[in-house]
Amino acid sequence: MSRDLERRLAPAFAQEDRAAQWEMDAFAAAGGLRSTATDLLVFSRELLQGRRGQFGAAAERLVSPLAPYREGASRMGYGMLLPAASSRVWAHNGVTGGYLSEWIVWPDSHEAVVILVSNSAAPSHRIAQALVAQTWTGTARQH
Repeated sequence: MSRDLERRLAPAFAQEDRAAQWEMDAFAAAGGLRSTATDLLVFSRELLQGRRGQFGAAAERLVSPLAPYREGASRMGYGMLLPAASSRVWAHNGVTGGYLSEWIVWPDSHEAVVILVSNSAAPSHRIAQALVAQTWTGTARQH
């Protein structure tokens, strides 16, 4: 990691204790991507443009269902979950040493949410589940 990136990176925590940052090396694609909320929202905007955006046909391919995910109607796309919900949802999350991330897109309403956390004890997944459960109607259920 460059000194500039290291200087800008939020410190990682596990509860009250500092956590060691993971250097993924050979598994960088499975957890070594470092990004900003702004970058992820720009990525979301491009996906939402479908073929008309910079990704062209690849944007549609990325969100095409490939296989069932666990039990129920949820599906997996290329590196993202397509949860069973009352409206279409695209989602992905990540966990590395001290960091959590959640990315959720509602393609029909062209809305996206990015949650980036630098403490592995934060309830980011519960927040994301509540957002998906309410499918962005403004009436999140209590969990």
